[in-house]
Amino acid sequence: MANNKPENVDYHPMPTPGKLNTLAPKALELARRSSSYADAIDVIIDADDWTVERNSAGIIQRRKVGAWVIKQMKNCKRAFRCQFAEPWQGSGYGELILYGVGGGQFNVK
Repeated sequence: MANNKPENVDYHPMPTPGKLNTLAPKALELARRSSSYADAIDVIIDADDWTVERNSAGIIQRRKVGAWVIKQMKNCKRAFRCQFAEPWQGSGYGELILYGVGGGQFNVK
């Protein structure tokens, strides 16, 4: 366990918030409801705009945004990649949901 000391941890810069980071408080609340991120301490949405997903017929399914969920680990904080989305409901977008987990992680200060 000698390599797991704080002085031996490889740190990366904290992700930079994007224009959609105003959604972070709601995203943090949603993340904490999931078993993967129940102990989340922060969410940083690093996107400036939504990505719209369409099915093979071209019909809008949802819009999504990438984010980082920050968790406190034993010796450091760690950022985990995830996505949040708003499903298309025919005449507008629905409530924000935690859409995907996984996709990368790294230690941050």
